[in-house]
Amino acid sequence: MKTNSIVVISLIFIGIACAPDIINTEGDVKAITEVSEQIVKAWNEGDYQAFIGFLDSNASVMPPAAHSIKGIEALKSIYSESFNAFTFSVTESISEINVFGDYGYVMANWVGSSTRIGGESIDFNNKMIAIYKKQSDGRWLVYRNIFNSNDDTQKEKSAELSD
Repeated sequence: MKTNSIVVISLIFIGIACAPDIINTEGDVKAITEVSEQIVKAWNEGDYQAFIGFLDSNASVMPPAAHSIKGIEALKSIYSESFNAFTFSVTESISEINVFGDYGYVMANWVGSSTRIGGESIDFNNKMIAIYKKQSDGRWLVYRNIFNSNDDTQKEKSAELSD
């Protein structure tokens, strides 16, 4: 019994020692915040090229009720269609930013509307987590993104727009 306790305690200490430290340097948090703000600006201005420029070449997005979209070329295709078909009005409220070395994440809400060009507008209230990766040149780019609606009625409206 004593040996089992020692093994368990040792494993706990090893786990704690190996856990990444939160390293929220003011500069990194500010840089990620600025990128996040620029992404929102790109969406609001319909600037597809600016938006794509904030994605890591190996970025993946996990949209609700759909398969993951992996890699910059697949993302360019999907987002090109979105920017060509819709205009957006987005407000972002960041609730948390943490940095762990060369990775950081943002938890936020995106509230706004998307309007099919020449057509109907729908409101959205989404939650998201974006993982940022620090590039070799010091820039922070979106590496992973997952989002979903805070409102179940939006699922029905989104399905209507995709028909």
